[in-house]
Amino acid sequence: MINLKKLSILFLGIFSFCFKQSYQIPRDSDAEFVKIQAIDSHVYLIEDYNYWKTNSLFYISNTNVYFFSSGWSNKSAEQILWKAKTLTFLPFRGIFLIAPDLDFSGGIQQFADEQIPIYIQKDGYNVLTSNWIKWQNEMKKKFISWKYIESIPTITGVLESKLELENQNILLFYPDKIISEGNLILYLKNEQILYAGNILNHPNEYILNLNENQKKSLLELIKKLNNLPIRYIITGKGSPIYDKNLLNIIYDFYKKY
Repeated sequence: MINLKKLSILFLGIFSFCFKQSYQIPRDSDAEFVKIQAIDSHVYLIEDYNYWKTNSLFYISNTNVYFFSSGWSNKSAEQILWKAKTLTFLPFRGIFLIAPDLDFSGGIQQFADEQIPIYIQKDGYNVLTSNWIKWQNEMKKKFISWKYIESIPTITGVLESKLELENQNILLFYPDKIISEGNLILYLKNEQILYAGNILNHPNEYILNLNENQKKSLLELIKKLNNLPIRYIITGKGSPIYDKNLLNIIYDFYKKY
């Protein structure tokens, strides 16, 4: 059951082929504080409070640093990169965009300016390149603070269905394009942490409006994810950290939705 008191805004899902509802009130700002904290010895949670609050993470291994979201804007990206620089002198291996949407890709110019490789899933690349100007125009119309960026920086490489890094500890895989095109799933094996951008969120805070095929695909994905040992699930929106039971909550919600 949806708590109607939380129904503060209807977010029309301009950033994805899936219509989405958000119960957050957006902030017309690209200069809000980006909160970053360690949740494991190698994993740092990012909470970007600009526009619609968005969560992500970066990973510091013994040899490299990996990013999975740029944040909403170049100012968000500046804060993320500055924090990582205060933590380590290790090389920045690259940013592997969890999804093409602006809440995860809006600040990639800052990564390009610092010569950090940018990677994205192949379907996500098509979504990003075909919608970038439209998204920029829509954000500029909605928010006075939005800094219009006309061109997409050079993408270093595109990913297919699966990528393993750091001796298979970092797993990125693409479930399919049915739920959300180009949206990857990140699983950190040793840390038992799961992150899937906006695919996995508590239903009280963020809802994907899915057709029957999309719901079926999502429910099958959750069944597979439930087979993984999981300590934490990092959501894309709202409260950022949940235990594995969030998968059951999401499954039950969309089963009835």
